[in-house]
Amino acid sequence: ELTLRMAELSAALGEAGRAATGRNPDEPWRQFLNLILLELGGEGDYTARQLAAELELLMSSLEAAGARRIAACDVAPILRLVRSFGFHLASLDIRQNSAFHDRAIAQLLEVAGLEGGDYPAWPKDRRLELLRRELASPRPFAGVTSTLGPEAQATVGVLRLVQEHVARRGPEGIGTLIVSMTRDETDLLNVYLLGREAGLVRHTPEGLVSDVPVTPLFETIDDLARSGAVLPAFLDHPVTRRTLEALRVRDGRERPLQDVMIGYSD
Repeated sequence: ELTLRMAELSAALGEAGRAATGRNPDEPWRQFLNLILLELGGEGDYTARQLAAELELLMSSLEAAGARRIAACDVAPILRLVRSFGFHLASLDIRQNSAFHDRAIAQLLEVAGLEGGDYPAWPKDRRLELLRRELASPRPFAGVTSTLGPEAQATVGVLRLVQEHVARRGPEGIGTLIVSMTRDETDLLNVYLLGREAGLVRHTPEGLVSDVPVTPLFETIDDLARSGAVLPAFLDHPVTRRTLEALRVRDGRERPLQDVMIGYSD
């Protein structure tokens, strides 16, 4: 199995891979480590999960050859570090206020030539109707050359950075998308609409799915009182159900997990 993986890595790395396996011809474990070092130093989408899998394979090969002490003393500690910290040490939550998101969506609607410049003042029923319609479609509001308003530009820009990180390095360095001052479920569903603009909420055969979960932060007394109705409505939305199930499968959990934050953070 180690030989097959070395051949795959060498072929994928081209000339550098062939040079790495050409060195130390009678030392396959050293050759394998040279290939891993090339992957780590490259510009590709090599993730901590992939590194952990390579180290597990290396340990199995060493143990099968009777080199259990080397596997336990030299490889296992590194594997534990990779599993614990990945490439990121700690996860970063992405947080923004619900009113800021409202203004961002208003600006996106204006760019798309749709009614909605006053989106922050819309009643909940009207907002829900827009969200129902838009979240059934993979089409973004803005084109790649569109000029966005300041809140839309800032929000979509950050979410694009998150999408690029998840695509290249995996989701481990990103926590959740926290919505400060969550008032009702539209504040949470707004994030899916903004994520669609950035490619963080992607189209699947079943419908839109977010690669990062959305977390409500209920802060005022009134918002806390409403939270018992807001959370079930959010969890019942098709995008939320698909997202939580996709994240459950991705992370190997037995059941879906939804974070909820309450109280003033300061």
